[in-house]
Formats: sequence, structure tokens, C-alpha cells
Amino acid sequence: MLTSCQLVMLYLLAFLDRANIGNAKIAGLTKTLELDTPRYNWSLTIFFISYSLSEPLTNLLLKWLRPSVFIPIIM
Repeated sequence: MLTSCQLVMLYLLAFLDRANIGNAKIAGLTKTLELDTPRYNWSLTIFFISYSLSEPLTNLLLKWLRPSVFIPIIM
């Protein structure tokens, strides 16, 4: 069973993972991958749409599976 501290750390890591795409652009991601602004915006749009669509599905799975099984699967 996960403690509150572990859950907070997992939430923090998930937030940092989503927020780091903006930091990566500032650090030169677009130059390294040779992305112009429209292609970068399309990649973000595809990522966040897929993320938004999968979020309700994972919540349904969480109701069917125990957290001790579900959280390691999604990590």
C-alpha cells in the first residue's frame, strides 16, 4: 500500500513530466529536432489530446483494479 508521501511524490513527478516540455523548448528542443513552431504545436496538441482521452479510461481501470496493482502498471 502506498503512503501519502509516496503518492505526493508520484503526483509531483507526473506534473514535472508534463511541464518539462515547455522547459525543453526553451533549452533548444526545437533546434535539436529541427521543429518549426507549427510542428511543435501539433506535437503538443497530439500529446495533450491523447493524455486527456486516456485520463477517464485510467480512472475507470482504477475502479476495477486495486491501487496496489494499478499504480505500478501505469508507472
